[in-house]
Amino acid sequence: MRKTSLPILLAGFILSFSSCEQTKTEDEVLISTSKKPISQPYRIEIIALQNGFGYQLYEKNKLIIDQQTIPAIQGNQAFLTYEAAEKCAEFCLQKIKKGIFPPTITVEDLNSLGIK
Repeated sequence: MRKTSLPILLAGFILSFSSCEQTKTEDEVLISTSKKPISQPYRIEIIALQNGFGYQLYEKNKLIIDQQTIPAIQGNQAFLTYEAAEKCAEFCLQKIKKGIFPPTITVEDLNSLGIK
C-alpha cells in the first residue's frame, strides 16, 4: 500500500506547481519592450494583440496597469498601431509621476495625442 501512495503524492505535488503558472489572455500574443528608455522605477511594455496593440505599466516590476483596449471610447477596441499604444502609455506614466492614480484618460487626451 505504501508503494502506490508515493507516485500519487508525487503527481499531486507536480500538478500543484504546474497550476501556479501565470496565464495570458486569449488575445495576448507577444510582449515587446518600448523603444524609449523610461526612468526607474517604471517600465512600459507594449503588447501585440490579435486585433492591435495594448500596453502594460510596471512599477518596480509590479504590474500596475494592463490596458488592452483604448481607454475613454466605447467598445473593446485595441490601439491600431504600436506607436499609438506607446504614446498613450507614456501619457499615463506622466500622470502617475505627477501623483495622479488612476491616470484617467479622456477623449480629449486621445485627440491631443493624435490617437483615433
